[in-house]
Amino acid sequence: MNIVRNQRLIVFLLLSLMSFSVIAQEPSINRKETNIKAFASLYGYVRFFHPSDFSKNTDWIRFAAYGAGSVLEAKDDDELLIRLKEIFSDFLPYISITKETLNKSALLLKLTPSNISNYRITRYKNFGLGLPYGSKVYKSLRSKIDSVENDFDSYPLVKGLDIQQFKNSKFILSFEAEGDSTLCDRNSLEIGMTSNKKIVTKHKSETFQGKKQKITFEGQFDENSNILTLDLRIYTRSLFKIDNIKLTIFKGSKPQIIDLKTALQVNKNSDLNFHLNLVEKNKNNINSKSDNEISFIATDLTENIKCLVPKALYSTSTYTYPKQDTFLINNFNAKIKTTLRKDPNYDLNIRLGSSVIIWNILKYAYPYWEDANISQDSLLHYLFTRSLIDRNAKEFYTSLLVMSSKINDGHMFISYSGLDRDIEKGLPLDLIKIGDKILIKNVLDSSLSKLIKKGSVIDSINGKPALITYNKKYNLISGSPQWRNFKTLLNLFNGKITDSVTLSLSDNSTPKLKLPLFSDLVEYRSFASQPFVPKNGLISKGIYYFNLSTPVLKEIESNMQNLLSAKAIIFDMRGYPVEDVRDVLRHLIKCSENNRWMKTPIIDDPFEINYNFKTSGWNLSPKAPYLASKMIFLSDASAQSYAESILGYVKGLKLGTIIGQRSSGTNGDIQTIQLQQDTRVFYTGTRVLNLDGSKHHFSGIIPDIIVSPTIPAIREGRDEVFEKALLLAQ
Repeated sequence: MNIVRNQRLIVFLLLSLMSFSVIAQEPSINRKETNIKAFASLYGYVRFFHPSDFSKNTDWIRFAAYGAGSVLEAKDDDELLIRLKEIFSDFLPYISITKETLNKSALLLKLTPSNISNYRITRYKNFGLGLPYGSKVYKSLRSKIDSVENDFDSYPLVKGLDIQQFKNSKFILSFEAEGDSTLCDRNSLEIGMTSNKKIVTKHKSETFQGKKQKITFEGQFDENSNILTLDLRIYTRSLFKIDNIKLTIFKGSKPQIIDLKTALQVNKNSDLNFHLNLVEKNKNNINSKSDNEISFIATDLTENIKCLVPKALYSTSTYTYPKQDTFLINNFNAKIKTTLRKDPNYDLNIRLGSSVIIWNILKYAYPYWEDANISQDSLLHYLFTRSLIDRNAKEFYTSLLVMSSKINDGHMFISYSGLDRDIEKGLPLDLIKIGDKILIKNVLDSSLSKLIKKGSVIDSINGKPALITYNKKYNLISGSPQWRNFKTLLNLFNGKITDSVTLSLSDNSTPKLKLPLFSDLVEYRSFASQPFVPKNGLISKGIYYFNLSTPVLKEIESNMQNLLSAKAIIFDMRGYPVEDVRDVLRHLIKCSENNRWMKTPIIDDPFEINYNFKTSGWNLSPKAPYLASKMIFLSDASAQSYAESILGYVKGLKLGTIIGQRSSGTNGDIQTIQLQQDTRVFYTGTRVLNLDGSKHHFSGIIPDIIVSPTIPAIREGRDEVFEKALLLAQ
């Protein structure tokens, strides 16, 4: 018996030791996070900056989950290196992952074809980030393969002029320039001189007005000057003419004058090309980076693991070198899909992969990190932690809502359409918050109008103080304080379709009501759509009102002759325009404008983000007839994005007086991040400034006259903003 008992004890101890050994080998949370961050970093370098055909055609959404799941359990850097090499094995002809010293020369040798004259250099040009299922405004293009758009028109005046005999010589570039007569501001030009090796000589600026005048720039070729290329770059729709371009070179006793329209050109390619780029001042940086050399991302992934990722490759017009069979790429994507589905940790891997995707895209392409309440590293930590804690896609959706609130982007919205999502309804009540009180501003359904009085104060919701429910909703919304308040009030009662809401109301004939949720959810409601704003048209002698968030252009056009003699015109911008109302602004300006207030990040290096931008604007020109009446615009937090563009012009060009409250503080084109499990993340990808160059994001357009609502006016059904406008219009 003792022998049997001893044998059992031995077996028990052995099993215990084996269990302890397994537990001891389980990587720590910190180790797992290190693994994920290393993979996520390499994922971003290869996906967004490495221009190989393999990278261009990889299924990056599934690859993120596949790779994150593969590296998660690596117990140390040695095992992580093995797993990273396995994951990126099909990229290894192009990239290097190692613990050894990075060897650029060896990798460059593998990437260089035997006859480079048949190839050109391609690299990614990211205007924002082009994403699957995303906005076409943002593009990730490979130069020399894809058609890369510029925000300027380029006119090659001379290409390939042999200037070897003029090394170190001084020159004068002269031409005649004529500005557009409708452009009130002075035109401004800048010349920048570059070579393929470095920036040389200097930049110089000249300004001129509408009349034709001669412009001259002086400079000196450097000792490496070989081939001259001269480009005139004029921003699209910019307005000026240029003619009689001559280049005078001072070598020896007699200057040599070259008429660039008839200059002898040679077809010669050299690393020592010398460029003169003539551009509008402050509208485009003279490019100092060479397009004729292969550069690398060389950086650490962990304390011991390094990577070397080429940002440029040799290519033809159709493929990158070394060429890889399309079958291999398709097979690689199929392998990812199959492996991912068979993994028992499928759901966890999807959450980790989504975290990798979100972190990379926002890190590189979100242009307002200075306004976020979370750092880029903290964002990855948060997403990684929630991936481990959350049990399913629905819980992770809630975590993404919390994430969005930290980014402070009024366009940021998380969409989840999984089968387990809650079907929600709301109440047809329009609310307003004044101080710490939440009031019924308007009742939007006749079935409730006899039960709820306008101006009633909501004391509690479902037995809890109303402000507790308000703060809970507020903390899941992204954007400025004024936008979060607007959205919170819009969605305050939203809940499951089977739920009901119990309200305790002050100053109401029925102090307590239990109401079913029966109205459809509303993502946006214009203040100016409420029934107490006047109808479009004449509202008082010589005073007109137009609600720009309604179909109004035909009505404005039909009243145009009367508007010429109007005392004042009130434009209500408390909402989102349903028509292209830019023509309204054109009747208010006397001069053409070419302000560049929209800035799309040009992302070509993972460590230099948001330093260069592709800029654009509306380029408005005057439209007859000119309206000289007093102009008044109404604003509040419901004015977002396009509406703020209109208000931005009013403020920047001093086209009228703005009355009301701050606008939303969110403008710029939206981009979509498509994830697995029916989840999408929307964010702003364009940096928008006020016309004077000052900050717009988060701040919004600040009215010239701020009017804050009062409780008595709400109870009386009065629009105090409109009343102030009407008073000013007299």
